[in-house]
Amino acid sequence: MNLRPSRFIYEHELMMLYKSILPSESKQKLVVTLQCYCGLRSCEAVGVKITDFSPDFRWLSVVNTKTGRQHEGKRPRVDRVPVPFFVQEDIKRYIRDNWATLKGNYLFASDLAQDSHYSKKSYWKWLGNKISSLGFTDVAFTLEYGKSGRVQNVKRIGSHSFRRFYITNVYNRSNHNLKLTKELARHVKIETTDKYINHFEVLEMAPGIVDRLSNAFNGSPCLPKNQKRITSFDESGQIEEKRLLVEVH
Repeated sequence: MNLRPSRFIYEHELMMLYKSILPSESKQKLVVTLQCYCGLRSCEAVGVKITDFSPDFRWLSVVNTKTGRQHEGKRPRVDRVPVPFFVQEDIKRYIRDNWATLKGNYLFASDLAQDSHYSKKSYWKWLGNKISSLGFTDVAFTLEYGKSGRVQNVKRIGSHSFRRFYITNVYNRSNHNLKLTKELARHVKIETTDKYINHFEVLEMAPGIVDRLSNAFNGSPCLPKNQKRITSFDESGQIEEKRLLVEVH
């Protein structure tokens, strides 16, 4: 059991990050959303194609290169990833607002190369600058071989922190169903999934976070404070969006 995984982002930190993103950074903002609420790795998120989505945008097909199948001479596995409703709306809005600048079939077109997608390196650089400006760092003592030790600030949050956020969120919402979490995380081994979950301080995320983050993304009004929206899992293990308004006690 991984009691305190490093590079984990908490709800209040994610809200701070969303609020700091400028309107001109809608591309990067949607990449963060795909990582936090679809569980995509950064290399998968930046390379998403419009045709990877189902016609209704409820599902996203992702080539999983982490299964080791390519080393066995087999084709990589293609996973179907569920897309939450508010993310579907954000994607449609992004496509509509940026249709003139989209190149080829990529959702996030490169600003430099023709018929290429936004690079992972550029995304990491942008995210690193954001994290540093928000002060999401820990003071760490490093000791290099042959040199004296020195104290420096280390970035505690990285792009993979969003995937940890997604997996821990799924784990909480599924009533700590590790097997279901493994399937939605698209891991081969359940031990890998366990390492991603923050067991030290399991994230007690209120269902209303979906509405608050959607509000931070597109400016739509939030639900009243005494109400929240529930996202749950049905018996087959699929994510079930229940648009129910319930009183918060």
